[in-house]
Amino acid sequence: MFHRGTRFIIDNVLFSTKSRRNLQSFKNIHRNEYPIEIVNDNGIEYLHIVSNVYAKKQILEKLHVLYSSLYYTSISTIEM
Repeated sequence: MFHRGTRFIIDNVLFSTKSRRNLQSFKNIHRNEYPIEIVNDNGIEYLHIVSNVYAKKQILEKLHVLYSSLYYTSISTIEM
């Protein structure tokens, strides 16, 4: 689950509770049918995960870009 509550499913994942960082690919976001957009807001780049319901775009998540060109967010695990 993303910081703002957006849930998505990742199959075949390796997870370590001792790891402070984990990488996700855009493929996992697309598999859950979430469109993404790269947005430049006052010189700061963000990745938006959006929802298009009834032709209305809603920003579900806003991920910040790091200097290394990776996008940063916190993700919580949900036990199934």
